[in-house]
Amino acid sequence: MSDVFEYRVQARNPVMYLLLGAAIALTRYGLVHPGYRLIGCLGAAACAAILWRLVVNPKSGFRLTGKMIEVFGPAWHRIVPLRQVETVLISGAERGQTQCLLRLTDGSDLPVPATGWFRAETLAEEFQARGLRVLV
Repeated sequence: MSDVFEYRVQARNPVMYLLLGAAIALTRYGLVHPGYRLIGCLGAAACAAILWRLVVNPKSGFRLTGKMIEVFGPAWHRIVPLRQVETVLISGAERGQTQCLLRLTDGSDLPVPATGWFRAETLAEEFQARGLRVLV
């Protein structure tokens, strides 16, 4: 299978850019109207925080190919060949928050982040299409 199945959650998204625009507007309002300097200061602090988050861009997610799964979080990154994956455990579908855990051949477990948006059936189909054993 040559198709890539990928999902990531990151700070660079439309909501963050809308928040940045609102913070810039507050900052400008505080600078133009002298009686509202506090609003301008709060807007500037919000601009700084939002810009920091956009520059650092913490992200988590996974990329599943025909030969490997790449799993990454805000401060870590790991690539695992599919031949090292013994079982894929999928849970939480009944609560609406799907979680996925890879049980590796060395006995360790590797959580797969950013799977909460998927139905358990969708994840199971993607892993099974690559020849992996899935337990739901």
